[in-house]
Amino acid sequence: MPDLLNALAMNKKWTFLPLILMVLLGLGCSPSETGGGENPPEEPITSVADIDGNVYGVVQIGNQLWTTENLKVTQLNDGTPLTFFDFTPDDDDWFFNGATTPMYTWAFTGDLGNFYPEELPQDFYGALYSSAAIESGKLAPEGWRVATVVDYQALQQFLNSETQGQVADALRSANGWFGTNGTDAYRMNILPNGYCTTTGSATGAQAIATLGTSNLVGQDRTMINLSPDEEELVFTLTDQRFGSAIRLVKE
Repeated sequence: MPDLLNALAMNKKWTFLPLILMVLLGLGCSPSETGGGENPPEEPITSVADIDGNVYGVVQIGNQLWTTENLKVTQLNDGTPLTFFDFTPDDDDWFFNGATTPMYTWAFTGDLGNFYPEELPQDFYGALYSSAAIESGKLAPEGWRVATVVDYQALQQFLNSETQGQVADALRSANGWFGTNGTDAYRMNILPNGYCTTTGSATGAQAIATLGTSNLVGQDRTMINLSPDEEELVFTLTDQRFGSAIRLVKE
């Protein structure tokens, strides 16, 4: 009888051993220790699309996410078409109605500097938008906005320390400029899109980049200028009838 009891006891030890191991190896561990229950890491945002289906690259600079191209959308994000302005000598629509009618025109794409081997597409520099288009608050896709003065100030402040003050040079594209090209060190690729005059004439391409902000002060809009002659971004108050390109920043 003692031999039989000893045998049963031995069998019980071997029977319960796997259960003990399961508790020690699995049941006693937290979800983080076993790899379960964790949220997967968020995918980095590398692009954003507008309502027209145009896809823009996205780059992170400091804590900000910026589009790497000028906006070229031709309708508001609710599907309302923007009015296209085609400059002619006797057409004063832009001058008189740009502050009240959301309009756009294309930047001048004549290659006066012979920088490109082929003819540039009409949207190469993006669109130039009227004041009313910017004021609509509906140019950007959901979760994005037309960059503000504060956005550009934050960008400049971050890059000042990173580039020893050579902010404009680091942001301008590496080709296509009269004079000295930029380095495009942060892949923001700001092209010399020029600007739109108060009468709706697109000009200044390959010499200067003009980017509008959402900040309207009276009848003037704050715009950002970049040129080979300036080391930093230049903030100017400009008659709102001037048209400008737009960059988006993530909200």
